Amino acid sequence: KVEFYCGDCNSRFGYINGKVSNCKCGSHESRDNILKNLARKENYWGEIPQKEMQGILVLAERVGWHEAIVKSLYAPNYYVYKYASDESRADFVCLLDPDKTKSVLDFGCGWGNISNVIAKYVRRIYAVDSTFERVKFCEIRSRQSGNTNLVPIWCDDITKLPIEPGSLDVAILNGVLEWVGVGGNEVGPQQVQERFLKGIGRLLKPGGLLYIGIENRFGINYFMGALDHNGLKYTNLMPRRLADIVSQIKKGDIYRTYTYSYKGYKSILRKTGFMDTEIYWSWPQYRDIESIACLNDKEACNFVIKNVLKRRKVKVAFSALNRTGLLKYFVPAYSIVATRDACLNR
Repeated sequence: KVEFYCGDCNSRFGYINGKVSNCKCGSHESRDNILKNLARKENYWGEIPQKEMQGILVLAERVGWHEAIVKSLYAPNYYVYKYASDESRADFVCLLDPDKTKSVLDFGCGWGNISNVIAKYVRRIYAVDSTFERVKFCEIRSRQSGNTNLVPIWCDDITKLPIEPGSLDVAILNGVLEWVGVGGNEVGPQQVQERFLKGIGRLLKPGGLLYIGIENRFGINYFMGALDHNGLKYTNLMPRRLADIVSQIKKGDIYRTYTYSYKGYKSILRKTGFMDTEIYWSWPQYRDIESIACLNDKEACNFVIKNVLKRRKVKVAFSALNRTGLLKYFVPAYSIVATRDACLNR
């Protein structure tokens, strides 16, 4: 039995053997062993077409989740296969002291790589995603792996999550925050992100940890022409108003996938009730981690530059940035750990 909290009717309800009981307003239901908020709209987002994903779900029940993605993805789409199967995406767990962590939220769980790794260390993990097929794959994966402490939830609205405020030890946003602003047409992207972060903060215990894996707005790779999240070059480097104009012309909508700089992340987290923010360098990316170094530790960064980076030109450039104290402003991606302010009344 898992006990949940419904913010719509301010009541607790049970979830036993895949069935919902005692939610006073009836705003939650179960679908294929997944807890769903009834306000959730039917839509699909994923790395592969919906029909192909649905086929993988059927195959996973028959031959196992890993064999299903090997058969379906390994040869035709190795990138997605690796994305779906690689458990190294959870290597940041070393920053979170998992042995002392009991209750975790993985918001934007995707294929379930991170959730199923962390499930091995914690009492309970809530795996949440806005796309049913992705949550379902995560559910199949956890069931076949014996991770009975993983609770799959289909939801995209942080205010509708059936988790009691002040109950979580850790919340994980890996590749999520930059996309939050896409759905908030009534206000600006930063306001949507701030509202979202405050919602995460309400669910955390005082002193609870927030982990964010995300790109650096001013990463050196973007100056060299790497694509922004909207598929355009240089928009993240532009002033926001100019990025709006370019995005409107090229994409038909304003610029919504906000990322921030080193100082920008500290600022938005402080503004939304988080303190003691520590920012780490994830190389080569937060979603494909080979090494993690604290950006305030020049020796640690120098070790990564000398022993992990392979291309000579990159080594030279990053060594110069590290010597001058500028490396933290230009690395491609960050792993961020922040603490919910214990003094704030939410």
